[in-house]
Amino acid sequence: MKGLSYSPRIRTANDEEDLLLPPPDQVSLQKFRLYKTQSNFYMIGRDKTKTYWRVLKIDRLDPSELNIREDSTTYTERECYDLLRRIHEGNKATGGLKFVTTCYGIVGFIKFLGPYYMLLITKRRQIGAICGHNVYAVCKE
Repeated sequence: MKGLSYSPRIRTANDEEDLLLPPPDQVSLQKFRLYKTQSNFYMIGRDKTKTYWRVLKIDRLDPSELNIREDSTTYTERECYDLLRRIHEGNKATGGLKFVTTCYGIVGFIKFLGPYYMLLITKRRQIGAICGHNVYAVCKE
């Protein structure tokens, strides 16, 4: 039907009102946590309301190639932490899953003579707003 969009409804424990949520592909991720195992980095991103969680898996085994996979699943907070727990359990023999840092985004990847380096936004400051959307400057990479 023309003009209709997907809007899942959820109930919260604190509020009996139904909340309309945008579809996962229309949500921007606001904050990220980077984890690592011996063989992979895992970038976990969430939206501002902590409703939608996404996972980016970056291979660490072949330093000459940049292999990145975006998990097509959109997780809840609980599902995401369950996934991280399973990754930790599955990698215990090689040190498990370790937290690296919190960040606001990936600037990009750069390669010199050795492996690829990941450039992260670890500090930002708001410099304005456009049509109700905050605009930030990168303060520290």
